[in-house]
Order: sequence, then C-alpha cells, then structure tokens
Amino acid sequence: MEKLGVVVIGMGIAGKARVRDLIAYKDIPEMKNVQLIGYVTRQELEIEGAKRLLDDPFTRADVHIIIISTENERHEELARKALCAKKHVLVDYPLGRSFPVVEQLHQLAKENNVICQEESLSLLLDSTHIIKDHLKEKELEIAYYKFTASLSHAWISDFKASGSPFICNINLFHTLLEWFSDLTPVMSSIIQTEGKGFKATAEMRTSCNKPVHLSIERAEGLSRGKSINFKFTDGSILDEMPPYKPSTPGLFFKDFLLFMEMVNGNTELYKQWSERTLKATRLADEFTQLA
Repeated sequence: MEKLGVVVIGMGIAGKARVRDLIAYKDIPEMKNVQLIGYVTRQELEIEGAKRLLDDPFTRADVHIIIISTENERHEELARKALCAKKHVLVDYPLGRSFPVVEQLHQLAKENNVICQEESLSLLLDSTHIIKDHLKEKELEIAYYKFTASLSHAWISDFKASGSPFICNINLFHTLLEWFSDLTPVMSSIIQTEGKGFKATAEMRTSCNKPVHLSIERAEGLSRGKSINFKFTDGSILDEMPPYKPSTPGLFFKDFLLFMEMVNGNTELYKQWSERTLKATRLADEFTQLA
C-alpha cells in the first residue's frame, strides 16, 4: 500500500505540535498508510525525527497532504497552490479571510477531487458537547459567549493581514453553530481600544428568534479564556464553562485523525465539516460587513 506523504508548512506552536504528533504516533494503526515527509519553515530549525525541506513540496510526487500552520495571510495562497497541485489540505483556521475566497477553495478541492479542511479544535472539546447536550434539554431565553486574549502576535491587530476579528476567530462561530445550528446576523461592531487592542461584538438570532451575543476582546495582558452566560425560560442559568480535561493524544492529533477519515473516503463527514465551515465563514463575513 502506498503511503500518503505529509508535509507541514509553518513552525509556530501549531506546526511544531503537528510535527511532534506525526512523529510520536507514527506506529499506531491509524497511521499505517501515513508518512511524514518533512516540514517547511523560514526558521533555522531542526526537529529530531523530521526533515526540513528546502525544495518545493507542491511538486513532489511523494507528497499527498499539505498541512498549513502559517500566519493567516498566507493560508489562502498556500491552500490554493496545494489544491491546484491536487494535494489534500488541512489548514489551521481561518482557511481564508472572506467567504468568497473560502467558497472558491472548496470548489477548487471538489474540482481536483481532494479534501480541504479548516481546523476547528473547539469542536473536539468535551466542553462543547456537554454544553450542546445541556441546550437540548432546555429552552433558551438569551445567550452570551465571550472570548478574551492578549495581543500575542503583532499581526492579530492588523485586520488586513489576519482577517477581521470575526474571521480571525472563526472557531467561535463553528462552536456557536454546533450549539444553535442556524443563526441569523443582526448587528455587529468593532472598537479599537487602548494600544492596539480591540473589542468586537456580534448579535444574532437563533431559528427560534432568541438572541445570542458574541464578544471578542484582545488587549495587552488580557488573560486567555472563554465564558458563557445562558439564561433559560425556566429561570435557570448556565454560566460556567465545563473544565478543560487534557487528553492523550492531544487535540491537534485528533484533528488530524478526523481529517484522515475524510481523506480515506468518509464523504458524509467531509460534507458535514465543509458545510459548517462555509456557514461559519459566511456568518463571520456578514458581521465584518455590518461592522
């Protein structure tokens, strides 16, 4: 059986984690037809057990899968190049910085009979599914969902490079759609705060016309975290995120195994994930325009 060669482009936190996992779990049954060919980075970086590639991975016959873990502004360019070369693509979110771009890339994948998946680790979290189960049991009155973080990279506040706060945090919309299925945008705003910080807010409605509010805030020294406040018609409140429980293997490798299910022919799973990506990007794009 021919092995599917994998190349990881970009050696930030995510890229390094993906290379680490591909090395650590290379002997498990799910990896029997997968081989790490190497990684691409502009850094002078050596990783034990992996090869830094200096040639073009897109033209190599032994490369079938490209994982893109670069800064946001390079995602579209690299994904398009990989898809045109008929390589499967797994890209850290966001896939692109606008809905038309993401739609084009999915169409390109279809035309070349390859997979194009946008990572969303949040959908693999136990907490996401615990909250979803809770929402099935009660009737929502109003929901608040908040994400805060520091300005860990300069490009985060450069919306032209990273995408708007809604696009740059597309995983939040993946999660909201997992919880509420269908959401209609109402209004949004993006306010610059002290330094290069910002606060973005979005209001939307569920299919039952219940309000859902999203808040995204980044500023120097702000701790990273997510919080919820869901009020229900029976008077009860859900205002604590379920605790995060680290798992082995970690989320990046679980994400890769999910991607490999799609590569190996699970068309229903791919349809489900690609439709959610398109729906989330359309929603984020509409909020960007409303702001």
